[in-house]
Amino acid sequence: MPCSDFVLNSRKHLDKNNSAFVEETDSDVEVYLDEIPHSVYNNVIRHIQTIPRVVSTWISQENKKETLKFECSINFRSLYLNYLKKSKKIKNKVNEKQFKKIYNRYVKKSFMV
Repeated sequence: MPCSDFVLNSRKHLDKNNSAFVEETDSDVEVYLDEIPHSVYNNVIRHIQTIPRVVSTWISQENKKETLKFECSINFRSLYLNYLKKSKKIKNKVNEKQFKKIYNRYVKKSFMV
């Protein structure tokens, strides 16, 4: 694959780029995912996977180093609202804090090296 080196390099920088994650507050620490049924968790993951992500790169003029930035094509709040809309008929849904935790876990697992 011609872009594999690029993808691997960009993944290394995601932990330093705050736009890859949704910031969690102190109250989010108390959110547990243990009680969420596996099927509901998988539905959230499938929904998150439908959103395109972009890794941009450019050469900094100051230090001539490659700069990488991870961006999601939709903000987190819109992503969650879209999840609610699409899962209207489903009884078991996750709340916003649970969704945020699942999203951050997915990003870390999928894009971190």
